[in-house]
Amino acid sequence: MTTLTAQLQKYYDEMFPIQFVMKFLSHDKSPIWRLENREIMFTIPKVGNKESYCVRYLTAETEAKWRALFTQYNKFLQIDVGGVFMIPPSKYESIKGRISIAEVVKYRELIFDVDLSEYKDVRYCCGNSKRCCKKCWPLAVVAMRFVDKFVRECFGLTQLVWLFSGRRGVHCWVMDDKAGSLTQEQREAIVSYITDLRKTFRRSRNAEYHALSEMAAHCEKDFTKFIEDQQLFSNKERFRNLVQGMDLPSFIVREWIDSPLTEYSDFKCLAQRKRSDDDQQLQINKRKFILDELMMQCVFPKLDIKVTTQLDHLLKVPFSVHPGTSMICMPLTKTQMEQFDPTAAESELNLTKCTRERIEIGIQAAIEMFSKK
Repeated sequence: MTTLTAQLQKYYDEMFPIQFVMKFLSHDKSPIWRLENREIMFTIPKVGNKESYCVRYLTAETEAKWRALFTQYNKFLQIDVGGVFMIPPSKYESIKGRISIAEVVKYRELIFDVDLSEYKDVRYCCGNSKRCCKKCWPLAVVAMRFVDKFVRECFGLTQLVWLFSGRRGVHCWVMDDKAGSLTQEQREAIVSYITDLRKTFRRSRNAEYHALSEMAAHCEKDFTKFIEDQQLFSNKERFRNLVQGMDLPSFIVREWIDSPLTEYSDFKCLAQRKRSDDDQQLQINKRKFILDELMMQCVFPKLDIKVTTQLDHLLKVPFSVHPGTSMICMPLTKTQMEQFDPTAAESELNLTKCTRERIEIGIQAAIEMFSKK
C-alpha cells in the first residue's frame, strides 16, 4: 500500500465525519433526498499497468454501509456523489443501455463550480500549478460574492453551502428543495443568466445593472489588489491580452500601452479624462462604464457549466480528500472564505495535518450556512 492510500485509509477510518455527511446528503433526513437512492462513486487507483477506474452506482444510507464500502474499496482515491435516482442505483446497471442516467435522476442539488484554472487570461501567479495562492484566491472570493448575491436575489434560493474544492477553487451547493428538482433546461437558463450579466454594462441601466454596480463597488478593493498582484496594468503585454476582444476605444488602449505609467489609479484618470477631440469624447460618453467592464473582464465568475447543468454529473463529497493535493474539501462560510489563505491552509486542511477540531469547524460552518434562510 502506498503512503497516500495508507494516509487516506487512516483519514476515512478515523476522521471522516460519516454521520454529518449522511445528514448533509439527505438534507437532514428529508424524505425526498433518500440516501438509499443516492449514487456514490469510488475512484480506485491504478495498480501496475492498469489505469485507475471508477466504481459507480453504490449507495450507503447507514454508517455501517459507509464503513463496509471503506473496507471493500480500502485503496480508493476519491469519493464522489451524484443525484437521487428514481430507483436504487444498483438496478440502473440492468437498464443503462436503454435509458440515460439523467433520465433516472430525480433530485440533484443546483451546484456551481468555480475553478481558478479557467482564469488563464488574468491569473499569472500559479501558472499550471494544481494549487492556488493568496494572489489568485480573490478570484474565488469575488465569484462567491457574485454567485451568492444573484442566486439569492434573482432566484429566491436561500440555502447555499460553500466549500473549498481541495485544489484551486470553490463549490456552491444550493440545498433548497425546489432547486433540487430543476430540469437540465432550467439549470442551463440559470447559468446563462448569470454568465450574461457580464454584458450588462454595455446595455441599458436596468435593475441588473444597479445590482452589478453595487457589487462591483463592494469588490473594488479585492479587484485592485488582484490586478496589482498579477501586474495586469503595469505589464503592458498583460494589459494588451486583458483588453483583447473588449472593443475598448483604441486611443485609450494605445495611450496606456505607450505610457510610462503603471498604476491602475493612473489608468482610471486616463480613461475618465475629458477630451478635446470631439470624436474621442463621443466614444468615451458612449462607454461610460469602461472601468466596470474591465473589472467584469478580470474577476466575473467563470463557471464550469457542466457541473451545474448536467443531472448525471458527480462531485466530490464534502470532507473528502482531493488526491491531487491531499487537501480536504472543506465547508467555509463567506467570512471564512474572505479570510482564507490557501497556502497556509496546508497546515490545517492537509490530509496528514487536519485535526478533529478543524473538521468540527467545517461541520459548524456547513450547519450555519444550511440553516440560514
